[in-house]
Amino acid sequence: MKREEYRSSVWKKAIAAASAFIVIAGTGAGGFILFNKSLDKNIKVSTEIISENNSDDEELYEKEFLSPFGDISEWKIRCTDPAYAPYLLDFDSETVKKLSEIFNSSEWKEVSSNGGDGERSIMWLNSGKRSYELAVCHNNVILVTNGDNTVSYVVSEEITDAVFKAAKPDDLHGKLIWSKPENLTEDGVWINNEAVPDEIFEPYEPEEMKDKIIETDEPVYEFDYNPSEIESIGELSDNIVIGRVDSISCPSRGLSEDGMSAVTQISVTVSSDTEGKFREGEKVNLYMLGGYISLREASGELMYKSDEENDNTFIHEIVWSGEVPFAGKDYAFYISEYTGEYNIPGGEYGILYKCDNTYIRRNYNSFEFYDIDDLRSYLISREEAETLGRIKQLYPEFFENINSPSVEIYVWKMAEDLYMCGLMPVTNSNKTEEELMKLQGKALTLDECRLFLKARRVKTGNFAVFPIKQPCSGYFGEIDDGELENIFSD
Repeated sequence: MKREEYRSSVWKKAIAAASAFIVIAGTGAGGFILFNKSLDKNIKVSTEIISENNSDDEELYEKEFLSPFGDISEWKIRCTDPAYAPYLLDFDSETVKKLSEIFNSSEWKEVSSNGGDGERSIMWLNSGKRSYELAVCHNNVILVTNGDNTVSYVVSEEITDAVFKAAKPDDLHGKLIWSKPENLTEDGVWINNEAVPDEIFEPYEPEEMKDKIIETDEPVYEFDYNPSEIESIGELSDNIVIGRVDSISCPSRGLSEDGMSAVTQISVTVSSDTEGKFREGEKVNLYMLGGYISLREASGELMYKSDEENDNTFIHEIVWSGEVPFAGKDYAFYISEYTGEYNIPGGEYGILYKCDNTYIRRNYNSFEFYDIDDLRSYLISREEAETLGRIKQLYPEFFENINSPSVEIYVWKMAEDLYMCGLMPVTNSNKTEEELMKLQGKALTLDECRLFLKARRVKTGNFAVFPIKQPCSGYFGEIDDGELENIFSD
């Protein structure tokens, strides 16, 4: 099976917009003396009380450090660099201790400088009580920001070289943490703490298929939406489920005599959902197109091989990449309920890997990053969902298939500027008076009808509007062509 490689694309995409952002990010200004002692008028020195254990006796003594921060050997340090911004890199404990030694082995002289033009690495230091942002420039100037105040220092080349080396390790895969550009701040850089994985899906190769004959099929599906657009996925969905993947399996669907279709079942333990329809810990099965199906099931009554071959041959239907989520990992799933089952519109494009507080979506050969508010914004509102539920009850025939329907909309006037609508499927015959009168019991307002068109992605050209009169209306005015054109113009 073809395994797609996504590593290089993710990092190249990050590099593309890095330089311009980093130059902007380091342009703090202002001045504030944070430190309480100096060796001369230019050098600010930090004084800390250091505790050491000597046998059972604890000795407290005062130690001076050349850096403005004192001993940072136990601090957390995170950085970004033009090579991978706005991703963040955590420095390991060994790197932090080395930087602490180098920072305190050379002088820090306060100067009047904005660091000049050019790229710079940005570091964030955090002790739990104190935090700083450092913009490390190639002219050996470091801008130190605390809150709204920035102080500039000129330092030794040894210090800047140590920072640039630490910020660019030989191997970055599996080490970078995603951050929104607007979160590259003293507080924002600590929102996420899990590194972005190199892969968020894997090939699906069930153990029970190892001794079977596998025939690969890549069926061509025509969708009336673009699965690469998360907006399209959101409009087709009515909920987002977040949970841990328990298992992957391949049941089959359809009528056995006509041949069945392969689907992939993803069994999930729910942790939450945006619409409050599931309990925490509830088990739910989600479905997407593609997977493994026996030749006997796929062929129905049109089997063309021997019984033994039909029983031991399986077809692997590959839709999109054919890959599946990792079992044991947490994901967010866009879902849509149809006939009591929960489908994933767009398959893998509607599945996002949960990486701490970030949700990662694979779109062809790159990653897209969202937070939960971003994902929720692509769904229709809870109020709209309730309204849509009522419309489903009135017109279930338009919700039985995931594809957008073609619709005839019949409009009548109840009063000046008050319209009601009824829906009917497109046919080649005229509707009878009896059929049209039944629409009075299933009347929708214009807003409800527009919501239906939006939710079911019925575009101009797939619906037609007809003016009618209904006995329930005492209004005798006509609906002219200009009115019809304006009613659904948007």
